[in-house]
Amino acid sequence: MKKVVVLSIVVIMTLLLISSAKVPEHKEDGYKIKVVADTIDGKSIGEKIIFVSPDGEIIKSMKKYNWKDEMEVREENGKYNVKTKQIKTISENEVTILMYESNYQLNYDPIEYRGRGANKYTNEVKIINARGEEKSLNIVKAYNNNLLGFSFFETNISKDGSTVYIYYMDSTKIYHVEVYDTTGNKLTETTYPEVFKLDKQISPDGSIFGAEAYGEEGKLLYFLNTETGEVKICKAEGEGWGVSVILSKGKSLIPNKILFILRKGRLTPEYKYKSKYIYFNEIPSDLSDLFRKEQ
Repeated sequence: MKKVVVLSIVVIMTLLLISSAKVPEHKEDGYKIKVVADTIDGKSIGEKIIFVSPDGEIIKSMKKYNWKDEMEVREENGKYNVKTKQIKTISENEVTILMYESNYQLNYDPIEYRGRGANKYTNEVKIINARGEEKSLNIVKAYNNNLLGFSFFETNISKDGSTVYIYYMDSTKIYHVEVYDTTGNKLTETTYPEVFKLDKQISPDGSIFGAEAYGEEGKLLYFLNTETGEVKICKAEGEGWGVSVILSKGKSLIPNKILFILRKGRLTPEYKYKSKYIYFNEIPSDLSDLFRKEQ
């Protein structure tokens, strides 16, 4: 009986050793991107990004670039050629990094002096997947309207890590929105004659780009269907009411649906709001029609 028990234990241990010796299965979605503390001799010097394989091996490491820290300046004939690199964001599921590199020229040393910035910036937008592979989406020349100290350029990635938009103003003061998937394919591109406000959003699944703009009638909401290229523009402000929109917050938002929030009155004890989800193709040209019963 003892021999049987000992033999059984030996068989079980052998099977466990064989099982543990198997090479881990590498799944495409098993690669991860993590942001960790970067240290030298135990002292923190910021953050770094590591790329981890499905079996836990670190396959790549890089600095978490910040344009203030990563500025390269080269003087040439009284001009200062500047190069910066910035990690814009990491998608929520930590499988894609959005990064851009800027090149521009100044008449002063930006490290020694602060000024209004350049008139033109050449920006290369890149994505880095969880395997550490880089892909350039596009190189765009973004211009300032009146040398306010920043270029009309912005880029961001959807929370699911699938879709990137690039927004910029060209030399003729026309504003562009370009949308790409993370393999580098351009999904759609459109232009708009007026500058968007700072509040630009992309839906969690990347299907809708949205922004605020202003026209003769006040605030307008601009929406771009990134799959079809269709644009919807609607009036979002009137006497005693105004509408805001949420595209990028929350994991439970329904694909291709937009959450509109109606504000009635001012910030007083009587301040009220209503909210409503609608599909992209249901957006009216005037949002007072959408909330007519609620007003």
